[in-house]
Amino acid sequence: MSSGTPIELCAYSPQWPRQFAAELSALATIFPTPEFRIEHIGSTSVPGLPAKPIIDILLGACSLPMIEGRIPALEAMGYTYRPEFEVVLPRRRYFVKPAEPPRHVHLHAVERKGAFWRDHLLFRDALRALPDLAAEYAALKIELAARHRDNRSAYTDAKAPFIRSVIERARTHGAFGIEPLNGASRRMRSATLQDDALPHPTDRLVLRRFLARDLVPFQSYRGDPEVGRYQGWSAMDDAAAAAFIAQMAVAQIGVPGEWFQVAVADKSQDVLVGDIGIGIDRNRDGVAELGFSMAPAAQGRGLGAEAVGGALAILFDSGKIDVVEGITDARNIPSIRLLERVGMRLDRSQETLFKGEMCAEHVYRLTRSQWKYSSRTTTSKSRQ
Repeated sequence: MSSGTPIELCAYSPQWPRQFAAELSALATIFPTPEFRIEHIGSTSVPGLPAKPIIDILLGACSLPMIEGRIPALEAMGYTYRPEFEVVLPRRRYFVKPAEPPRHVHLHAVERKGAFWRDHLLFRDALRALPDLAAEYAALKIELAARHRDNRSAYTDAKAPFIRSVIERARTHGAFGIEPLNGASRRMRSATLQDDALPHPTDRLVLRRFLARDLVPFQSYRGDPEVGRYQGWSAMDDAAAAAFIAQMAVAQIGVPGEWFQVAVADKSQDVLVGDIGIGIDRNRDGVAELGFSMAPAAQGRGLGAEAVGGALAILFDSGKIDVVEGITDARNIPSIRLLERVGMRLDRSQETLFKGEMCAEHVYRLTRSQWKYSSRTTTSKSRQ
């Protein structure tokens, strides 16, 4: 039995995260944080996964009236409200864009306390966290799309057992390394920092986890040769960057031997302006290392020192870190000045091979007791 247009899956496109980011920017003017959350869900949100070229967006609010009062604004943006689907899902407000096929965006507006919100994010995060699981789902989709090409309902129903299995395991057994929302049977790797360490606000910034909407600004400054001149990382293409952001969105914070990247966002607009890497030394108890990258527009305003100061507060306030180090190229004068501004002291210099040439690097160091003293003056210095 036919049910609509034939199912056509497309290979993953690095344009999908960018399309979501563009849509997010517009939606955020109507649904600002922290009252609302906007997430990229569905197959287009998982790097490498084949999908129908439609961006699924999940909009979360504390209550449905908060969403319903903004329906006219959504319609002015080109969205069409489809209340007839509430017969099946009465706690969802569904919108499409444009009104007629081919459509490019599906918007699902729900309460954040509900199962729709929880389960869609659990499923997405499981696929993002485990490439083998995502590959299994991709193979299933391709097989079912070929078998039920002209029957969309049969295709959807055939995927359901796999989806339910993933959600149930993630929710109740802590499978896939994802913390279950109900707190049952958690499988956690040993970590130095707690998940509630983020978000961490400062005067003008907020240190938080990466979000899908950070892709465009992340690629903008990470692709700048001057920003990356003395950095150990290399610029990434959009697909790799989207995968990196997805990984950081669900990664455990502060696992010894693994780097965790913290997003640095402007507090007033929640726009990404940089990132800070936190690495916990697996061989030296209580020792951590920091690295930082800031967008050109955020430089020269004390924001870098403010962000690093926030990261130092996270580490030292955990009660588990006694020493933080920062390593910088001896030629990177702005970085040296920043480390000194937040109270770090030069501990040693060493020769190293960096990007094919020998160079000197400085190792700066700050202890917890030194931090307690320097933190009293960091804020005033960072604004000078």
